[in-house]
Amino acid sequence: MRVSSRTLVGYTALPAGLDLNGRMVIINAKDRDLSMIEFALDCLSRSPVLGAQSARGCGEIKGGFEILIDGVIRKKVSIGGYAAAKTDVF
Repeated sequence: MRVSSRTLVGYTALPAGLDLNGRMVIINAKDRDLSMIEFALDCLSRSPVLGAQSARGCGEIKGGFEILIDGVIRKKVSIGGYAAAKTDVF
């Protein structure tokens, strides 16, 4: 077996503290679709690490998500901290 110990050259990582924004649109959402999204966010909150450099303490994320139905905010979900997602219902 051969093991490479070479340092990755040209590897680019996102800097710590970077704020990212995104949007997801679900057309004709059913109740189960929204509960699946909330379940996925809860799983991500309990293990909030993305990327290949997690062994070096990189990649821990936290975030906030607004769930809108017909243009009205119905829920806000906060994730991160290795804890259950926090959901505020309006």
